[in-house]
Amino acid sequence: MSDNRRLAGQAGPVTTTSPHPSRSVGVQALRFVSALLVVAAHVPPYVRDRTHSTPPALPTQFLGELGVSVFFAISGFVAVVTTRRHPRGGARRFAYRRLLRIVPLAWLLLTAKLAVGLVAPGLLERFRPDTWYVVASYAFLPARGPDGQVQPLHTVMWTLSFELFFYAVVTVALVARRDPLTVVAPVMTVLACASVFRPEHWPAWQFHADPYVLLFVVGMVLAHVAHGTATPRTTAWGVVAVTVWTTAMLVTPTPAHSTVLLLPAATAALALTLLVERRIPERLRPGLGSLGDASYALYLVHPLTTPAVIAVAALVLPPTTPWAVFGLIGVVAAVLSGLSVWSAVDRPLMRRVGLGPPGARRGRRTGRHRSAGPASPAGPGGRGGPGGAGVQSAFARATPPYQCADGFGVRSNVSRSQATSPKVGRNPDAHS
Repeated sequence: MSDNRRLAGQAGPVTTTSPHPSRSVGVQALRFVSALLVVAAHVPPYVRDRTHSTPPALPTQFLGELGVSVFFAISGFVAVVTTRRHPRGGARRFAYRRLLRIVPLAWLLLTAKLAVGLVAPGLLERFRPDTWYVVASYAFLPARGPDGQVQPLHTVMWTLSFELFFYAVVTVALVARRDPLTVVAPVMTVLACASVFRPEHWPAWQFHADPYVLLFVVGMVLAHVAHGTATPRTTAWGVVAVTVWTTAMLVTPTPAHSTVLLLPAATAALALTLLVERRIPERLRPGLGSLGDASYALYLVHPLTTPAVIAVAALVLPPTTPWAVFGLIGVVAAVLSGLSVWSAVDRPLMRRVGLGPPGARRGRRTGRHRSAGPASPAGPGGRGGPGGAGVQSAFARATPPYQCADGFGVRSNVSRSQATSPKVGRNPDAHS
């Protein structure tokens, strides 16, 4: 990625009659695919630098950027689905859950990489034991690494700086009892516009002035559309996001203008996933849900395990082994290590702090009624006002109630009537 780069319907009881309440398994599956795209972007340079094979020129950077773009759009979508009107503690609950979901595993893997760097620095291609750089990495603050890129010590954690910044803005909106979109959209639009005016060697504190922050906005807009709660203002923010994105991408000098396609591609991928949600066979849902839950671990752990596995394979296999074999070995190793870390570390940790799947700590509940809580009155246009007619309503009817994942894989039951708003390294080709 170039450096020069949340209602309506009437409230009522929601009945859960199945031990597996409806959840957006499609979004979970899309999350896993996105992580896999990032892995696919990193594998060719891993192979090139650790074997005698030379992969052909592939659009690996675009694949990695697309995976990250979908991640950001999903985060925007989920922020709308999971932020509901709470009498007390809504902002605190939101921020608490996000921090607990993101920070522990990230810190664990960052510490593992730091330990490797201190014991055997020769095994890492970009390691600098500078005190401020290490502290900034743990604090998710932007800082320039030894290669001049604004990247943390564990390179792929740069996206978490964007995620946490987005969550901070949403939390501010919740504290102010505002619809998060009405706060997030202006802030992100200003940052995207500011990216056009950044100097060539911009300081690290300008890191979040980037068009990619608009992906959170389009995810939020799409959530409103999917729930039938979009208003003309919601639609207008979506148009603004697309316009500013296109302008910023075209006027900013980048190696390839194909990056302008990332926002529409990520939006289309998420929209299509929501539309086909009901068509996903029941027998596939548990597996897809688990893959989505493991996507965060896959994203964070693969830069540590995949290069090592490829290097070992290069010592065992003959020099004439095609690069594709090493690539396949790397992808399989990434998936297996991601699933292992999720199963052995991430899932138990989330259950221990109370962020696991429903019923994980006290057994599953069935046949229970849950109050949807306060809801905004429907406007003159039906669902959420004038914007509730036409395509939006059709989309809302086509999509199911959601049990979405907060951030990276923490599920929260939300029905459509509950969706009420309150009043990869930076360069995917970068090595570990």
